[in-house]
Amino acid sequence: MFAGSAAVVDEWTDVPFLPAIPGVVVAWIVSVAIHEAGHFIVARRSGMTPYCVAVIGLYAWASSDGWRVRFTRLPASVGGFVISHFDADRSFRQQMLPMLVAGSGANLLMGLLLGAIGAWFWPSSGGAYLCALAFFSACVGVANLIPVRNKFLDNDGLLLLHWLRGDCEHAPAMLMHRLNALSIKGITAENYPTEWIEGLRDTPVLGPAVRHWFRLCARQNTGAWSDIAEIGQEFEADVQALPPAAAKALSVFIQQMRTEVVFSEAMASEHDDGGICRHIDALLDWYFPALRPRCQALEAALRGDRVAMRGFLGESEKKMRKTHDLGYKKSEEIIRGSIMAAAK
Repeated sequence: MFAGSAAVVDEWTDVPFLPAIPGVVVAWIVSVAIHEAGHFIVARRSGMTPYCVAVIGLYAWASSDGWRVRFTRLPASVGGFVISHFDADRSFRQQMLPMLVAGSGANLLMGLLLGAIGAWFWPSSGGAYLCALAFFSACVGVANLIPVRNKFLDNDGLLLLHWLRGDCEHAPAMLMHRLNALSIKGITAENYPTEWIEGLRDTPVLGPAVRHWFRLCARQNTGAWSDIAEIGQEFEADVQALPPAAAKALSVFIQQMRTEVVFSEAMASEHDDGGICRHIDALLDWYFPALRPRCQALEAALRGDRVAMRGFLGESEKKMRKTHDLGYKKSEEIIRGSIMAAAK
């Protein structure tokens, strides 16, 4: 694609092949952005809730206090992606199929539009560049419809093939998506079907470790703080069984779980054994900005500092206002109430 686009510019303008390449790199970035924008827009129109968007090195995350953006390094074989939560009240298949097609559809539509504009201005340099961009965008669209599996992500074509062929909606691998959809709807973990949570035990690789998150949240919401130490031990055993690559991919989640276990143990014992925030680093702060002030509120409550506790609780509540996850928001409200009740 790079060579083809640069060749178009080289053939029909006075710009040599090599100097044309930087422009083609820009065309690649624009094409990936168009592709992911197509996924994002149609996901929202289909009822889904997009919460993670990546384009080249730009990474946007729907955190509890709104969209946050940072630069990160993506695998070389991944240009970008959009990850969304499903609407629990609608067919997952009817949401997924339009979203999968939309990325390539946006590229092909943009290719036709830019090609038509480029042809209008042909054979000027501007027209040639627009035709090169049209060619590249169309290639990105077609390439993503060819089913390919790599070590990081299945591409749109392969996912589309799976969803067209079978009943992916009720496959075991979809259990986590079904649980997350309930949370987006505003249902809290203690009300989730137990068989769904326990079914994660049989989900390959990530399921056994992630299962403990929903168990932990259910105990927190019902005030069963003393049960969480055992959940933490089981979680650590499952983390040890993860392949190194999976453990690395879950590193933020692992730190979050460890923080919640320490927090819950402090709630159960009404004692701070050495810093409830000790597992919170800058990256966890970035993803979950309401977590640190909530933990700091408990530290203040346990040492009898009600003024500081209220300040931290207010900060945590403020950082939860923009979250798309209504179940998470309700759970945080319950936990803040528990901290107030635990204040000495």
